[in-house]
Amino acid sequence: MDPSSTSTEATLQRRVRQQQAVADFGRRALGCDDLEALFRDATQTVATTLEMDTCAVLEFVSGDSQFLLRAGHGWSEEHDGRTTIPVDSDTQLGYTLEAATPVVVDDLRTDERVTRSALLREVDAVSGLSVVIGPDEEPWGVLGAYTTSKREFDEGETAFVESVGNVLASAIERDRVSRRRDAEAMLKDKLVDTSPIGITIVDSDGVMQFANDRAEAIFGRSRERINELRFDDPEWDEIGPDGEPLERKELPFPRIVESEAPLFDQVSGVLCPDGERVWISVNGAPLYDDRGDIDGVVFAIEDITAQFLRDRALERYETIVETVYDGIYVLDDERRFELVNDAFAELTGFSREELRGQHASVVFGDAFESTESSQLEAADGTQSSTFEETILTDTNGTERLTIENRFTIHQTASGTKRFGIIRDITERKQLESALRAERNLKDRILETSPVGITLIDADGMNVFANDRAEELFGRSLEELRTYVHDDDRWNLIDEDGESLSGAELPFTTVKETGEPVYDEVLGIDQPDGTRVWLSAHCSPLFDADGTFDGAVYALRDITEQKRLESELEQTLNRVTDAFNAIDTDWNFTYVNERASELLNAEDRELVGKNVWEEYPSAAGSTFERQYRQAMETQETVTFEEYSPVADAWLEVAVYPSETGLSVYFRDISERKARERRLKQFERIVETVNDGVYVTDGEGTFVFVNDAFVSMAEQTRQELLGSHGSVFFGDRFVDTDEAEWHELVAGERDSVEFETAVTGPGSETHTVQNKFVPLEMDGETGRVGVTRDITDRKARERALEESNERLEQFAYAASHDLQEPLRMVSSYLQLIDRRYTDELDEDGQEFIEFAVDGAERMREMIDGLLEFSRVETRGEPLEPVELDDVLADVRRDLAVQIEEHDAEITAEPLPCVEGDGNQLRQVFQNILSNAIEYAGDDPPRIDVSAHRAGSKWAISVSDEGIGIDPDDTDRIFGLFNRLHAAGEHDGSGIGLALCKRIIERHGGRIWVDSVPGDGATFSFTLLAEGETEANTPR
Repeated sequence: MDPSSTSTEATLQRRVRQQQAVADFGRRALGCDDLEALFRDATQTVATTLEMDTCAVLEFVSGDSQFLLRAGHGWSEEHDGRTTIPVDSDTQLGYTLEAATPVVVDDLRTDERVTRSALLREVDAVSGLSVVIGPDEEPWGVLGAYTTSKREFDEGETAFVESVGNVLASAIERDRVSRRRDAEAMLKDKLVDTSPIGITIVDSDGVMQFANDRAEAIFGRSRERINELRFDDPEWDEIGPDGEPLERKELPFPRIVESEAPLFDQVSGVLCPDGERVWISVNGAPLYDDRGDIDGVVFAIEDITAQFLRDRALERYETIVETVYDGIYVLDDERRFELVNDAFAELTGFSREELRGQHASVVFGDAFESTESSQLEAADGTQSSTFEETILTDTNGTERLTIENRFTIHQTASGTKRFGIIRDITERKQLESALRAERNLKDRILETSPVGITLIDADGMNVFANDRAEELFGRSLEELRTYVHDDDRWNLIDEDGESLSGAELPFTTVKETGEPVYDEVLGIDQPDGTRVWLSAHCSPLFDADGTFDGAVYALRDITEQKRLESELEQTLNRVTDAFNAIDTDWNFTYVNERASELLNAEDRELVGKNVWEEYPSAAGSTFERQYRQAMETQETVTFEEYSPVADAWLEVAVYPSETGLSVYFRDISERKARERRLKQFERIVETVNDGVYVTDGEGTFVFVNDAFVSMAEQTRQELLGSHGSVFFGDRFVDTDEAEWHELVAGERDSVEFETAVTGPGSETHTVQNKFVPLEMDGETGRVGVTRDITDRKARERALEESNERLEQFAYAASHDLQEPLRMVSSYLQLIDRRYTDELDEDGQEFIEFAVDGAERMREMIDGLLEFSRVETRGEPLEPVELDDVLADVRRDLAVQIEEHDAEITAEPLPCVEGDGNQLRQVFQNILSNAIEYAGDDPPRIDVSAHRAGSKWAISVSDEGIGIDPDDTDRIFGLFNRLHAAGEHDGSGIGLALCKRIIERHGGRIWVDSVPGDGATFSFTLLAEGETEANTPR
């Protein structure tokens, strides 16, 4: 397999594992309501996935200019939530916060940008990667990860830490929003619970669902009991003002549901458990669900029992006054009613039967006897006397009537009796009394009204203000009487904050038009500068001639409402989703900041503008069709569509109402891109030649692609639902427990094995299976790739047999050639010695060429023999100290080093898994070549090493003549030389031998060079303790 392909595949697998870790962490973050646990989870996830020694989540405390360690992996837990670090720009944390971008430091000890903080020195951190948590303009803190050895971080690792930081930022923001939402909900609950108005909610089935404390007090029932009753439960015994039971259709709930309109001030009486009847004034409004259907009714209930009874008493009292007749009565000697006429009974409110036998005090009061004595004394013996007095006029003894009472005392056989006539002495007295009562009632209403009431005369001067008005204005009535309606001291403004002139005030409008003005919003300043917002009703007053005589203001305090509206607007502007409101004329009535961004309207005002005029390109688009459909059907619509205006895909939800549309939309371009990539991946999975499968936590197939189906020689229906061992055999379930644990824990990338499978046709295939864990629905399954390697295995076996025969041949050939070659060389040397004087100069040169050729042939045969013995004569791999190997080679090359004045420098080299003798051959060949091809200057050679996953990469760099890039592969072939034999010594076998040795060790060798600038030979070896398939142990 191509080494570069293996490296790329490993990188991709590492990226996939990182992406999976981010996805898993994101899912955990969504379900986590404990930030401290999430912070610990984040540090564990980063440290485990990137193999970091330490990781920390630090919160930026802006007021103290410090970082607070919220969670740390690799430090003692006692640091969490306690340890603080100054925000210094020369530390990596401070630098990260200032740069607002990921900061990578390869070596904290030497990097000139930053210094190590005390916290990092505590764990001897060397390399670090840190990112900002939260938005750049208002960062929450920093996520940092560190190693105790020097390490370089690639873009994928940086992106992974950024992704974890983004998930933390989202969770922190959700926590903030949740706490704010809970606070708002608590405030609303408190407002409802402390309301002086009773509030109840009845669901669409007529069942009570909610009652606040005031409702409990009004109805005399617990909240639990109220919620058990329907609106028409007989227990309510609800009657109208006339005392008659209300029919079901007359009750507030059916009236609202039937009309789908609010109900105001319906008066009725309901029975309390103690038998008393409470009179209530009911206001109600329908509640709607998301589909626009009535989901229930909310009621606001006021206890008006006292007012109702007073009104009823006044009505009865006026009725008595209007129908009064002379009443005649007779009292016996015990002053008990002996006789009354209908007029008396009607006048007093008793029936004749009720009065007969009752003591006179039931009508004339408990002080009757003393009153009678004083009256008789005042009469001074007069037969008949007339007195004004008050009598009781009902059986409860609570209602009284002022009458003219004329009576006389007669002595009869049965005792001293009193004969009397009572009469309403004057209608005027009754009317005066009623007027006084009405005036007192109005005065009390004015005094206790929650609405401020003022009276302005025709000249615009304040002449009256009730207590609430004084409170709203922050001024006494005496001070208010010095103010005209448009006095500059009010600092009057409209709801947009613009100053109001006298001509714009409600009083002026009322005076000019004679018509009332309703719900005018005004802002005034109290003397201490407090701004109060008022909703003003202003009505004209006219004298008997119809001339304008002034105006009365009713002022409602809406300061709190304005504050809540302002908070609502700020809240809408903070929502991440775009939001706008459109009225029935297709004009914008509200646009939040995010909507302005997506609609490219940040530099202009949209409110009040027509949608289709501002965006003519939307005409005929999906947006117009869906908006109009929602407006016409009054049904919610949702859709996804590309917007040329926003240059993005948008997810849109349109909620209609009687006043227009509320539109929420968000940018889903990234999601759409992911969906497109997913479809591409699905197409790739279905088109690759390798079999792809997914099994659940029980090992059952839940997905197989076409290639896997073909490989298994079964149908997809047969495979889905069957166990993996049906195809893979026992090897599927025999995965080593430690191996699986490492895989699930993220300590290894994947598990790979080869096994023989037999299809339904009894034909056996060898397959290569590689799988990774897959989290789904709370269990860990597998996703794997299977490749049929039957043909490859056959080729490998044939190749191994061929190589073995070739090695045997090479060994035999090289060994058998040694003897004749030695004979040729010996005879040539014999000729040279014996016939030297007889050979001319050409003959001498020919003999030298022949001897030299024989010598080079011997070297080639020796090299070929050694090349063939790499596999057969090699020792098993074991830990080898490369520092010792290099020292041995330097001693072996001491003469050559001294002759060429060569300088060899080396950093400490690692311990690797290897064959010491063969590794000495590799170092000796490469170093000898570096000296040989140094050029004109003394050789300068450097040996270094760096860790690459489970392997070490060893590099030997020189400053020699270099190698043409076109020849960097060719030089590792047998007998390939880049120079003529006379230019440099060598047989062309050394580098081929090095390549064969390194490949036996499971590594690869390559060269990087620029002609004239030297060359760097690099090769990889397994680190101590690491293993790899197909390497000898």
